[in-house]
Amino acid sequence: MRLAEEGKLVLAGPFFGIGDIRGIYIFNVESIEEAKMLTETDLAMAAGSLKMELKEWYGSTALVAVNDIYKILAKRPILIKPRDSSRSHQNQSLLISR
Repeated sequence: MRLAEEGKLVLAGPFFGIGDIRGIYIFNVESIEEAKMLTETDLAMAAGSLKMELKEWYGSTALVAVNDIYKILAKRPILIKPRDSSRSHQNQSLLISR
């Protein structure tokens, strides 16, 4: 969470299924060396439970806005309504509050 708040960690999460690749981190850094230093602060990395393979990657600048957008959306309840209002369930909706 600290790295996301500092703007260094753009995206992180696990992959589903069984395999050697367990998850992904996308950092907003100037070099592979800086990314390596950040991964060394991860407890699972330090304990040897996970191993990091670093690659340079270029993506949309908009991706760095994900953390700011998340802060806004995570606080809002989400109202989901059925697409087809002609069905008998037209008055039903789902409210998800986080």
